[in-house]
Formats: sequence, C-alpha cells, structure tokens
Amino acid sequence: MHRPTLHHRRNRDTVIVAGFITLGLALHTPESLVVDDYYKQGKAIHLSLQRDRQAQALGLQALLQWQGDRVMVSVESQHNPNMPWPQQLELLLSHPVDAAQDQRLLLHKLDTLQTGTTAQAVYVGVTVLPKDQLKYEFILQNLNGQWRVLSLERGALQRDVPLLPSRL
Repeated sequence: MHRPTLHHRRNRDTVIVAGFITLGLALHTPESLVVDDYYKQGKAIHLSLQRDRQAQALGLQALLQWQGDRVMVSVESQHNPNMPWPQQLELLLSHPVDAAQDQRLLLHKLDTLQTGTTAQAVYVGVTVLPKDQLKYEFILQNLNGQWRVLSLERGALQRDVPLLPSRL
C-alpha cells in the first residue's frame, strides 16, 4: 500500500486552504455580476432595440465632451430638421464591472440650431468624476425612453466620445 509523502500532504493542505478561501469569497462578495431575472432582462433588451431603431430613424448622433467636472453633449438629428428637442436628457455612465458605481446625469438644454436638413441641440450637466481610470460605456437617452445613442466602444473619462445608435 502506498503511503502519502510530505509532498502529497502539502498539496492536500493547499487544496483545503484554497477551498476555504473560495467559500469565504462566495459568502461575503456581493452578487452584482449575476443576473437572476432573465425574463426582465429580455424585455429590457427588446426595449433597447426599439430605442436604437428610433434613433436610427431620426438620424441621431452626439458628441460627448468633458470640461473638468462638466459634461457637454452636442446632439444632431440628420433626418428631422424640426426635431422637438426636450428640455432635459439623461446620460448614463456605465461602470465596466460594478453596477453600483454607475452614474445617471440629468443634462439641461443650453441651445438649439437648425440648418437645412439638420437640427442640433447642446446639453450640459455636472458630475463627480470617478477616481478610477477605467473605460466607461456612455448612453444618452431622452427621459421618456423613446430613443438612445451610445458609445460603440468604451471610452475614457475626460476624452471626447462619439455617441451613435447601436448597430442592429
């Protein structure tokens, strides 16, 4: 019969310690990365697709620009020169890992301009910039949820970021 050597005992002890560490992490770490309501998430995806289609139909695009803790967003409609711009828009700064660090900003209309077949509006808002230097996803939408434009790739804070309807 084979008797365990010191090497085998160390491996066994390492596996046991690693198992307890994993158990401790599982019990004490928030589950923000786990989705448990797939039906609700599916409905949200359907709504997002409708908003993306509406933004495409209106020919919407935007440019997000940072000026310290102020954010300025220039929005343009290429298909509707009489676009009825709302007084406020919502900008979501979506953290790449932790939803608890997401920010929702209320932007206020500063100015509008109509030229030929294009309508433009400028919105401003103020935020507390996160200390991390991770790249965020940005989503701009009207408050009644009819359309949205977003960053097609994650952008760094303090840099100009184009916002477009998602590619369907």
